[in-house]
Amino acid sequence: MANKGDIGWKRRNEDGEKIQVSARKVGNRWLFRIRAAKGDSWRD
Repeated sequence: MANKGDIGWKRRNEDGEKIQVSARKVGNRWLFRIRAAKGDSWRD
């Protein structure tokens, strides 16, 4: 389950493929993670 500080959204990349983006605010920085499909692992 996501923390209150986590946000996420879905969009399409330049090739038209769906991707999921997750962002978390840590201190004064934002950490972004991306994955191509629901079953794939997150990458920074």
